[in-house]
Amino acid sequence: MEEIERATDVILDGGVVLLPTDTVFGLSANVFDDRAVEKIYTLKNRDRKKPLPVLVADYTDLLKLVETPSRVEGRLIEAFWPGPLTIVLKKLEGASSAAFSGLSTVAVRMPDSDLVRNLIREVGTPLATTSANLAGEPAGLKLAEITPEIKENVDFILDDNEKHLDIASTIVQVVDGEVKILREGAISREEIIKKSRE
Repeated sequence: MEEIERATDVILDGGVVLLPTDTVFGLSANVFDDRAVEKIYTLKNRDRKKPLPVLVADYTDLLKLVETPSRVEGRLIEAFWPGPLTIVLKKLEGASSAAFSGLSTVAVRMPDSDLVRNLIREVGTPLATTSANLAGEPAGLKLAEITPEIKENVDFILDDNEKHLDIASTIVQVVDGEVKILREGAISREEIIKKSRE
């Protein structure tokens, strides 16, 4: 697909792509390219102390970023990936990115989107990806709703014109074997807790 090839070239060249995930529109860049990551922060006017979530295409990508997931984390991954679940995991000691904001953890998700996962595979690295909106404003659900300030300053816009969930992912973190819901989104608290105990 020509659009994916163009988006790949832009990301490999240090650019930021506006794209539809399976939840909301996002701003994506190579997670290991600090200058590209900085551009996302600037586009969103986002606090640099707030880390950026990361999208992966598969389990191999995941292990480029984080330590092997625990049993409970593994249950959640198996139950909800690919899909609208973001899991905060312990970062690999050698993994470095401005997207992590100096933290020892990273929020990771595998999107239920062939378009996005194929793009990640073409780029060859996970993508730092956050909602396409200015800090403090609602997430971008449709391309037409995204502020012109963002659309005019990204390096490429990738749109598949398909229907998406139009709701942000649920964010969880497992602490001492217990699941903490950091943000309830597309997956309910009840579903998360149930699967974590199966």
